[in-house]
Parts: sequence; structure tokens; C-alpha cells
Amino acid sequence: MKFICLVGTIAALSNPLLRAEGSAKDTGKYAKQLELFVKGNRPKAIGDLIKEMAGIDDPKVAVLFPGAGTAIPSSANYAAAVDAIAGLKSEASVQALVGALKKTKGDYRQRVLILEAFGKRADPASLDIIVEQLKAQIVHVQVAAIHAARARKERAPISILIDLLSDHQRARNRTWAESHMALVDLTGKDFDAAEDWKKFWSSVETTFDPRQVGKEGGPTRIEAKQV
Repeated sequence: MKFICLVGTIAALSNPLLRAEGSAKDTGKYAKQLELFVKGNRPKAIGDLIKEMAGIDDPKVAVLFPGAGTAIPSSANYAAAVDAIAGLKSEASVQALVGALKKTKGDYRQRVLILEAFGKRADPASLDIIVEQLKAQIVHVQVAAIHAARARKERAPISILIDLLSDHQRARNRTWAESHMALVDLTGKDFDAAEDWKKFWSSVETTFDPRQVGKEGGPTRIEAKQV
């Protein structure tokens, strides 16, 4: 199973999107090093490479982070790749990752990593793609988008989350549960029926600020009942 995962990652690294060319001379070197470290099953070397690449804000380097963080199981490398993406300043680098997110083929774990990182950012482009990915067909990706929306504390995803809640209310599956928890966290309200969420949101949609939830003078947070 590990061999299959590594082969998939190596194949992904050969994609033209991930091959370095153009402005940054070192990007080709990083892609080749990453491929060698994956083939050699060297997670520590990959971790060191992530740290080195984190100092280069270039789109062709940025798209290497998702593969580097997921190629070989390593919580440290995953977290380092998330932090590297979260810290990007270049709009071009962010747009390169947005493009990677829109590609539905390939390893879904890389899309999950990008979404987790985007949940730590504050720019409009990453928020827009989070909202778009709330409708992802792969549940793991969709849940990652819900978590990112919850982390961002923005108004934009709330109407889509309510739609997800409504669409999955009968099944009460993971999408429903994650959407419900996100809505409670973002609004401080706790309704069971989707219609009640829709009624609430229609009355405050243009003025509501999730960042004020739980603060003095803001909406009152619903606390879990003690049993």
C-alpha cells in the first residue's frame, strides 16, 4: 500500500504544474530533490526541504508543499507544509494553489492539506476557494473545506453551510454533522431544523459578523448543556 502511495506521489510531482521553470532557478532542484527523497522514503530529508522551501515565495515552489506534506506519513512534515502555505505572501503563489485545488484528479490528501492551510489565512482568494470546495464531491475534501470555513470566522460560507445542512438533514451523515458544528461555532446559535437556520440567517445575513460571536456586545454563544 505504501509503495502505491509513493508511486502516486512521484507521478504527481512529474505533472507540468509541479515542474519548475521560469523565474526561480532553484525550483527545478527542489522538485528533483523531493522526488528523490520520496523514492528513498526519507521523511526527515523532506522535512528539511520543506523548511528550506518555506523561505521562497514562488508559485512553482508553493505547489510542491502539498506533495511534500503528504508523500510519506509524517505529522511534522504535514504541519510544516500547512504552515508554509499559510505564510505565503505572494498572490501568484496562492493562485497556484487555488489552481491545484480545482484539479479533482490526483491525491485528495493534497487538497485537504491546502484547505487546512487556507483556513489559517486571511486573503479573499483563499476564502473564495474554501467556499467553492464546500461543494466538493469527495467527502474528505468537503469536510476539510467545512473546517477551514469554521476557522476563518467569515460570513461568506454560512449560507452554503446552511444549504449543506438542508441537503443532508435526512441522512444526518458526516457532512450534516460537520456543517451543524460549524454553524454553531460561527453564529453562536443552535438550531436543529434547516428551516430555522434559514429563517435566522435571512434576518441577519448582511450585517452578521462571526468574529463578534462570544464577545461582549456580540451574539450570545450557545453553551453545551450539562448532563
